[in-house]
Amino acid sequence: MRKKRKTRVGGTRARRSKPAVAEQSGFGLIEVLVATTVATIGLLSVAGLQLSIATQARIASWRTSQALAAQEVFERINEAGYAAAASGADSATVDGRVYRVNVAVTTPIVRVKQVTATVAAVGGVSARSFVTRIHDRRPVPAAP
Repeated sequence: MRKKRKTRVGGTRARRSKPAVAEQSGFGLIEVLVATTVATIGLLSVAGLQLSIATQARIASWRTSQALAAQEVFERINEAGYAAAASGADSATVDGRVYRVNVAVTTPIVRVKQVTATVAAVGGVSARSFVTRIHDRRPVPAAP
């Protein structure tokens, strides 16, 4: 004969009840909310990255145009020659946009002029400086 085990509930064995919910199928509300939140954060991150890329591309385009404007002014000064290089204001047009160029000429070394061009878009606030040197190509005068 079997001995009955004592349990906390009155002396007989307690019956095991079936789980209240049988096997679950599908997704729960919390899982859907978490997945939606993760997807939203990912999409917002991609949108922010795309905006940053567009901004950096626009800045790179402006800087390239400023460099081309400075190059145009440097070529004009170089064509005019060493003696004609002087400080002043100039302008250059690149891709239909007008840039104002302030030119400063110094002579750091004998027979060398340093030309600094500060380029800014007309109506723009950002200015960049570019530097080149022009050498006097005339023959050196004979010593007395």
